[in-house]
Amino acid sequence: MNLKDIDYVLALAQYGNFTKAANALYISQPALSKYIHNLEKTLDLPLFARLDNQVILTPAGKTYVAYAEKINKIRQELDVELKKIQESKKDKIHIGISSPAIASFHLSKLIPYFQKSYPDIRFVITTNPGDSIEQSILKGDIDLGIMPPPLESTDLTYEVISECYFIMVVPTNNPLIKHAVYKEGYPFPWIDIELFKNEDFILCIPSNRTRYLSDTLMKKAKITPKIVHLAEDSISAMQMSEMHMGISFSFSLLLEYLHYPQNVKVFLVGDPPIESGDVVVYRKEAILSPIEKEFIALLKR
Repeated sequence: MNLKDIDYVLALAQYGNFTKAANALYISQPALSKYIHNLEKTLDLPLFARLDNQVILTPAGKTYVAYAEKINKIRQELDVELKKIQESKKDKIHIGISSPAIASFHLSKLIPYFQKSYPDIRFVITTNPGDSIEQSILKGDIDLGIMPPPLESTDLTYEVISECYFIMVVPTNNPLIKHAVYKEGYPFPWIDIELFKNEDFILCIPSNRTRYLSDTLMKKAKITPKIVHLAEDSISAMQMSEMHMGISFSFSLLLEYLHYPQNVKVFLVGDPPIESGDVVVYRKEAILSPIEKEFIALLKR
C-alpha cells in the first residue's frame, strides 16, 4: 500500500463512480480504472463491485478503506507538525479567536506584555466562528484557538483560561430592575427575563456567540425581542446600554469595558444562571513549542 493507492481508493470510495473520482484526482477515467484493476490484481482481492455506472466497496474494500483512512489521518498530522516546525522558524504564533470581544479581553494587554520578554515574536490574529477555529487548527492554518467550549472534534484538547457568567445589562432608568433577587453563592443579582418581554433590546449580530446565548434564552422564555439596535460585539452592546438605548447581553469578564457603570444594572439570567468561559484549544497530539507553552501559561493567569 503506497500513498497513491490510498488516494485513488479513497477517492473512488467517496464518489462511487470512476468518472467523478478521476475528475477529482485530475486523471483520466481509463487511467483510474486500470490503476484500480492492477491494484486488485496485486492484492488478489476485489476492492470494488461494479454495478452499471456505480461502484460499491466489497468486504475487502471496506477493510482497506478503514485502514487507509487511519494512514491518511497520520499523514495529515505529520504534515501539520512539519508545517508547525517550518513556521516556528519565522517566530510567529497564529491565533484564531471566536469574537472581537474575546480578543479585547484576552489579548489586548497580554500581547504587549508577552513581547517585552519575546520581542521577536510576531502574532497573527484571525477572527472566526468556533467551528471554523477547530477546522483551522486541524488543517494547521492556526496554532492556537481561543473560544468557548464545548469542542466538536475529538482530535483537539483545551485548557480553561477564564470562567464567567452570562449577564443582562439593563439601564438604571428601567423600573423592572426592582424585581431582582439575590441567590446564595452568586456574585450578581438574578432577574426573571420574562419580565422584559416588551422592552427594547440591543442584540449582537447573528454570528456572535452572545447572540446565540441570548436567542436561546429568549426562545426558552417564549420572548420575541423588540430589537432596536444591532452591535458587532457584546462590549459595544453594553456601552449602548450605558447610554440608556436598550437592554443588552454580555459576559461578566467584560464589565471592565463599561465607561459609565453607574448607568446600568447587571443581572444574572436563566434558571440556573448561565455560566460561560473561554478555553485555549490546540491539537491533542501537537508538540507545543516553548513559546506556545509560555503564552498559554500567561493566558491562564
